[in-house]
Amino acid sequence: MIVVQYRHAVKTATGREGHPVLGRGRNPAPGPCPPCPPPAHADTITWNGGSGEWTNTANWVGGVLPGSNDIARFEFTVAATWNITVGSPQTIDELQTIHVGTGTAITFTGSKLRLKNITAGGSGRPTCTIWNDIELTGDAVFDKMAEEKNHLHFYGSISGNYGITIKNRETGFYPSITGKTVGLFTGNSYTGNTTMKGNVGIYTNSASFGAGTTVTVNGGARLYYGGKGNDNNVALPQYFNILGANVMGFYRQDNVDLTLAGFHGSGTIRHYGRGITLTADSTHTGWIEVRPQGGWLRVNGTTASANVWLGVCRT
Repeated sequence: MIVVQYRHAVKTATGREGHPVLGRGRNPAPGPCPPCPPPAHADTITWNGGSGEWTNTANWVGGVLPGSNDIARFEFTVAATWNITVGSPQTIDELQTIHVGTGTAITFTGSKLRLKNITAGGSGRPTCTIWNDIELTGDAVFDKMAEEKNHLHFYGSISGNYGITIKNRETGFYPSITGKTVGLFTGNSYTGNTTMKGNVGIYTNSASFGAGTTVTVNGGARLYYGGKGNDNNVALPQYFNILGANVMGFYRQDNVDLTLAGFHGSGTIRHYGRGITLTADSTHTGWIEVRPQGGWLRVNGTTASANVWLGVCRT
């Protein structure tokens, strides 16, 4: 059998046989790609007020729950105490609590919150307490927004492959023991580093700063260890890097000792407590002031170069 194959030629725009030309006749060229969708827009979804269940749409202005790109805002107009129950895990971009009036307080309990930022503050010595576990969805900023005796306390664990900046917008370099505190009261596992920025104090235990290697101090800061039901010695695996002329204070709350990896930077370290042990080499070049409360400083690293000053505060 003889098989005859025919090749159909296509005339081009010039009338010659060849390959088809796109853009002419029955072979139109493809048009431009449709426009890409705009980036997701963050909306601020505001709580209606009072205590209630997060997942009940009736508790939110407009009857819409905040989504993964939104700001969930809890704003007080009068002094009150609100208790917010999170019935199922929620993902948002930012949690805001804006307080007014002495004694204003808000407490979150229930399921996990996935988020990136937290803003808590206002006037009148407010308190924001979060018992929920938190999973970070990006490098996070926990902003206390400046007010004496403004507290932001965490009793759930914080996880995620990101770091945290804990800041206070108030100017100044050294917080009082009664105000501007952030409490990290349980074991955390977030993997990034931590920055203390502005005038802020932090209550801590042995796992407060997660798995990061460094806590950077950029402003006046205090670290309170022990106390608040934690009567065990506190061991933090991180280095503390005190930048510039900033001051970092370490305060014992109970009869406990503190162990750190070491100190870096050139800022001043003030130690009010029983004992601090540094387990690794340090490169700190500023002053370390051990206050007269029976305190001591033990340096196990071989290259610690800090000046050590014993006695009352230098002038």
